[in-house]
Amino acid sequence: MTKQGKREISFRCPQCNGSGIIAVDKIDKSQPSRPHLVRCPRCAGSVTVNFPSGEEVEISVNGAISDEVERVLTSAYTRIAQLHSKKNVEKGGSMKADVAVLTALPMELEAFLRHGTSWERIETEKGSIRTYYQRTTETGVSVVAACASGMGQLNAALLTRDIIDVWSPKKLILVGIAGGLRREISLGDIVVSDQIVDYELGKVTSFGANPRWSVYRSDALLRDRIENYRSLEWLSRVSTARPDGKQNIIPKIHSGVVLSGNKVIADEKTAGALRSVWTRAAAIEMEASGIAAALYQTSDSPSFVMIKGICDRADSKKDDRWQAYAADVAGAFTMAFILDKLHPSDTKAPKPEKVPVTSVPSLPSVDFRAIRLALSSAFDLRELKILSSDLGVDWDNIAGGDVKDEKIVELLWYMKRRNNLNKLIDAVKQERPGLLDAYVP
Repeated sequence: MTKQGKREISFRCPQCNGSGIIAVDKIDKSQPSRPHLVRCPRCAGSVTVNFPSGEEVEISVNGAISDEVERVLTSAYTRIAQLHSKKNVEKGGSMKADVAVLTALPMELEAFLRHGTSWERIETEKGSIRTYYQRTTETGVSVVAACASGMGQLNAALLTRDIIDVWSPKKLILVGIAGGLRREISLGDIVVSDQIVDYELGKVTSFGANPRWSVYRSDALLRDRIENYRSLEWLSRVSTARPDGKQNIIPKIHSGVVLSGNKVIADEKTAGALRSVWTRAAAIEMEASGIAAALYQTSDSPSFVMIKGICDRADSKKDDRWQAYAADVAGAFTMAFILDKLHPSDTKAPKPEKVPVTSVPSLPSVDFRAIRLALSSAFDLRELKILSSDLGVDWDNIAGGDVKDEKIVELLWYMKRRNNLNKLIDAVKQERPGLLDAYVP
């Protein structure tokens, strides 16, 4: 009902619990700075509502329980704004979300969704195949979840771009299952990403394939909050039984390097070769690097972190027995964290940092093994010969014949014996900026 340019809403006043008419100046979002006064005629308490930009809401309250009233009303106004925008989304428009949760597999999405209630299924018509699930928590945090059309980096990157276009989330969390790479990480534990390493890029020569790493950092603030989330109440949400039949086992939360590529790794030698370079590698999976790369190439991108349950060890014993439990654990932990620790006031973190880049400062020291691995992966024999010439070294006088790895070892010892190893390091940094940084996790 509207009278004299005012909108009247009849409901119980949150301050005095009395029935009354609350009059609100007609909201005009084309003038977002205009305040809107809400007043209860019974207790004369007042609430000022302001829309600083778009659908963001600022509320100030006078009264004895003002903090609680502000929280409830902020949630209510945010929800009303979202429902108002829902039709726009269904027609191919956009709406806001505080947190977006991405998965690669339907079973991972289902494992996350069952730990929340009142999910709304939303389909868009903007030339998209996406189905989204959205809900708002009691603290007013809008959460949207979606599943990629398949596994791998490309599918994850495409979902990331779509979810940013439609929902503009402040935070993005990849949830699901992964393979564990460290002995102290047990099946059923959880790994949170610190660095994400794309191992797919490389150079193929007659001596084999050599990777050229792309490295991304997870959001530091979001990761720190997750690592310091001490509550164990989320365990009661896990309904899937452990495959080993053990009870009262508390999954541990680990943080470290996550290796990411398009291959399902079920081979000890392959996993071991990657782990020999990235000694802090905690897990290996297939989507995180695709998301991180998409975010790195997106202006004003949301903060990002990966949370995955460990379902195998990326070896020949790999099977599916632990997948349901690992997905359930990751989903339960992630939902509990969102409910307990995230609030609408959380601000957007800086875009993910990509390493290596030319702006990375020089390392104070580089170990012998890192130089050997770097030279082997990034230089062929012709390039090594030119590099040696630039250093004033006669390549033909270096032992090792035509075997590249042997020549590299001999070159390193040659330079070290003459106290010129730093000269070689400087030359490598100049020829391949950031290369040595990538070999020192």
